[in-house]
Amino acid sequence: MLLEAHRWTGEQALQDGIVDEIAEPEKMLDVALELARRLAPKAKMGVFSLLRNELYGEAARHFREISYIHGRQVGTVAKAKI
Repeated sequence: MLLEAHRWTGEQALQDGIVDEIAEPEKMLDVALELARRLAPKAKMGVFSLLRNELYGEAARHFREISYIHGRQVGTVAKAKI
């Protein structure tokens, strides 16, 4: 989508599954709040962490290996002083 600079109308984006709802500008806040209320019960802790780890993958794993928790080193000795 981004590389080809394709543009969708609101209706096309809804049909293609890119957006969940469409609304007139003056009703956007109300529609967004209603959608948030419907989806809020499905929210779970840690989802952002899962997405971040998918994005950063191996780099995040290596960072965790050289991290400190409560003043105690976890994992292996750091290769560089940051």
